[in-house]
Amino acid sequence: MNSNPNEPVYPLPTLLHDLKDVSRSTNLGRTFLYDQIKKGQLKVLKAGRRTLVTDENLRDFIRTLERESDRVAA
Repeated sequence: MNSNPNEPVYPLPTLLHDLKDVSRSTNLGRTFLYDQIKKGQLKVLKAGRRTLVTDENLRDFIRTLERESDRVAA
């Protein structure tokens, strides 16, 4: 909690994403995402039973998809 009421409060960025959120934010199906995890294309971590993706790994995954898309289109 902020002790100074005049100091602005900034929301913390989301650092971990569950697969439901990754699917929603990328418009990619969960089945596709699980397939990419199995292939090693999308790196995840486990926290208990939850499968989570770091923000950095998600951005790397999207860059990989962009590179593959560019290569196929060329």
